[in-house]
Amino acid sequence: MLELCEVITELLIEGRPVHFTATGQSMLPLISSGAILHVISVYNSINYVGAGLKPARMGYSTPNFGYYVGEMVLLKSPGGGILAHRLVNRKSLQTRGDNSQHLDPPGEIIGRVIGIEQNGSYCDLNYPFWQNLNRVIGFASALQLGIGTSYQQSPNFLKLLGRKMATAIFRGLLRLACLGYRTSV
Repeated sequence: MLELCEVITELLIEGRPVHFTATGQSMLPLISSGAILHVISVYNSINYVGAGLKPARMGYSTPNFGYYVGEMVLLKSPGGGILAHRLVNRKSLQTRGDNSQHLDPPGEIIGRVIGIEQNGSYCDLNYPFWQNLNRVIGFASALQLGIGTSYQQSPNFLKLLGRKMATAIFRGLLRLACLGYRTSV
């Protein structure tokens, strides 16, 4: 399995898109084991100008610029594996699986998940509906964990909302996402 992770990582570093079958249950209920993930490199999203390799904004973002809370990214973990998880803090690039209660250990973001193919359906995550829903899910996930997001919400808001309510909102949004996924064929 580590060899496959190394091949995927190498292809993404070269700027090539990859498609592979997801394993595990960390992103349930939205991504189940056996789903095909379509991932683009964060490195090919840079328009290098001349030999100076200065990034210019083009469609997608550079590795350290332009991620949004809730976006699904491919993360190279310290152990050599790869994780397709949701970004819950834009400034510190913290990620978390939807079905996990803990943040991932810090790692390098190497790709963006742009599509999910499962059960005969394809979900284009670049579609504005999915981008907006993913933002809300990411924000609710951050609230559930009690961490800051790019929106810099007040800790008082978290106290008023309460973790149980944040968890209920997060789970409800995931159900909504699954319903939208099943009907967006």
